[in-house]
Amino acid sequence: METKSLSLNYALDNQYFLRNGPNKDVYLYLSLTGGPSPKQSQRPPLNLALVLDRSGSMSGEKLAYAKKAVSFVVNHLSPTDTLSIVHYDDQVEVVQKAAPVSDKTFLHQKVDRIAAGGSTNLSGGMLEGYNQVNSVKQPKYVNRVLLLSDGLANVGVTEPQELQQLAQRQFRQEQLSLSTFGVGADFNEDLMTNLAEYGAGNYFFIASPDQIPAIFAKELAGLLSVVAQGVQVEVTFPDTYLTCSRVDGYPYVVEEDRVVIKLGDIFSQQEKGMLLKFDCDQPFERDIAFGISLTYSDATAQLSPVKERHQLPLQVTESEETWRSG
Repeated sequence: METKSLSLNYALDNQYFLRNGPNKDVYLYLSLTGGPSPKQSQRPPLNLALVLDRSGSMSGEKLAYAKKAVSFVVNHLSPTDTLSIVHYDDQVEVVQKAAPVSDKTFLHQKVDRIAAGGSTNLSGGMLEGYNQVNSVKQPKYVNRVLLLSDGLANVGVTEPQELQQLAQRQFRQEQLSLSTFGVGADFNEDLMTNLAEYGAGNYFFIASPDQIPAIFAKELAGLLSVVAQGVQVEVTFPDTYLTCSRVDGYPYVVEEDRVVIKLGDIFSQQEKGMLLKFDCDQPFERDIAFGISLTYSDATAQLSPVKERHQLPLQVTESEETWRSG
């Protein structure tokens, strides 16, 4: 079950289903693990938008930390990468439109001039970050928005659920992921964590400036070692007998007899796991099978398309001993 850049593993909680037994649910676990890193010459270019909160609540140390973080990212990008910088308070401003990273000194000067302002239009800043990435997006790029904020939104869209849906919609429709960086001690951790989860990115907490190199080194190391892009898992099941009621781990869509889970990019050695729960609507009359398909673009082979298909049987038994052994 291994491919050049991804390995897929799967298992049922029990390979047997006891006819007329107590089993009412079926659980399917799936995991994907990234393979070796691509060579530097093979890595996909990055297309990043840095979205910086400069509202009044970010004044002082918080804004200083955030600006240091932006400068760290600038220093570690190459001319083949594309960068845009957005900052916001109640107004949203594009400091640097999406463009190749060429004059780093000029970018540092722009970042240094950012000063704290008024209210917090987090939704406006996010949307402009997405717009910048979208304006130059190409399939060969690793496309991501990096949001640095205390998450204290009070202008524009402020409801956490609506903000989460915004991030989820951008990922599902545009394949744009979002990583969030909570700045300072008094930030909205729930919102920043959920934005990263719904945006299929990572969440980090910046408590002090000396943490910035390690935190952003971790995020950039992942982005620079992408082995698979546009990763999607699809599970088909016999909906005569089963209903998919839950998928733990990642956002998903259920469409009649199939579940679609979009996972975005996967880095070298990264593992993504998900647990699917199926409710039994009526007793099985025969053995059944789950179909599992995996599709992605192989970043270690010039983004060549890869598709795998697998069958996972679930056998019906009348033997309680056999069922317990499964």
